[in-house]
Amino acid sequence: MQQSLWQRLKREFIKTFIRGDEIPFDNGFIPGRFHEQSRAEKCLAWVKANAVLITTLSAVLAVMIGFVSLLVSLFK
Repeated sequence: MQQSLWQRLKREFIKTFIRGDEIPFDNGFIPGRFHEQSRAEKCLAWVKANAVLITTLSAVLAVMIGFVSLLVSLFK
């Protein structure tokens, strides 16, 4: 158990500080260090990059739901 924990810690250290993409200077990490992006970081980066599209689609969906509910209440 202790050996596997040590191996995992070593692997995470190597993944975080030795190989991978360089961390930008403005995200709170130590500048000049290297890491691989986790799945959550990739997802958040995608959401940030597509924020306008996501906002537009959710607004269109809200208008469509409102229109359908209006039609249902009018013809009930």
